[in-house]
Amino acid sequence: MTSNLDRAPNHYRGSGHFHVMGHLSIDLSRCIGCSACASVCIRGNIVMEVGHPSETGGGMGCFDCGHCLAICPEDAISLTRYPDFEPRE
Repeated sequence: MTSNLDRAPNHYRGSGHFHVMGHLSIDLSRCIGCSACASVCIRGNIVMEVGHPSETGGGMGCFDCGHCLAICPEDAISLTRYPDFEPRE
């Protein structure tokens, strides 16, 4: 099984559909830019840039809580530490 990390080890790869940051991988072909992920990040680690989320890396940083992953209506976010995670139905 190919993981998000295998498909997008750098910031952009292939057709540019994945944006991999420190802890987060965003599938740009699925992201609708709703900013729900940024609104629930309890450490303020996600900001919207050009209509898509970006990890700031500043402040206290991401600690893989998964709030952004859980709230994303399009399942566009995955945690790079857990590339094969499948959300429960």
